[in-house]
Amino acid sequence: MTMYAKVPVRFQTPNSSLQVIKIQPFKQLLEGRENFIQQHYTDVELNVNYIGERRIQYLAGRWAAKRAIINILDNGREFSYLDLEILRLSTGQPSVILFGQCQAIATRLGIAQWLISISHTTTHAVASVVAIV
Repeated sequence: MTMYAKVPVRFQTPNSSLQVIKIQPFKQLLEGRENFIQQHYTDVELNVNYIGERRIQYLAGRWAAKRAIINILDNGREFSYLDLEILRLSTGQPSVILFGQCQAIATRLGIAQWLISISHTTTHAVASVVAIV
C-alpha cells in the first residue's frame, strides 16, 4: 500500500467585479453637475475628443470601471475617485493606474496586476475588472 502525504494546495483566486451602468440615468446624474465630473475623473481621463452622447458613454464606461475597482479594494474605507485612473494604451486596451490610498491598499492586498475590459452601447456601459494577486 502506497501512502501519500497530504500537502495543502493553495490556489490564488483572483478578485473580480462586474459593473453595469444605465446610460440615461448616468446622463441625468451628469447634467448640470460639472463638479461631479471634476471630483471623479482625472485630467488625463477627461483629455478625450469625444462630445455629446459618445462622451457620456465614455464617462459611463470609466465610472463602471472605477466602481468595479472600488468593489475589489473596498473594506469600509472612503476613497477618492481621483486616486484611480483608467487610461487607454496605444493598443486601445484600458489600463489601471492607482495613486494614494488606493495604491496602498492594492499593495497591502498583494495585487500584482489588473485585467480590465470596458464596453458600452447606447443604453448601457459595462466594466469587468479582475485583480490578480
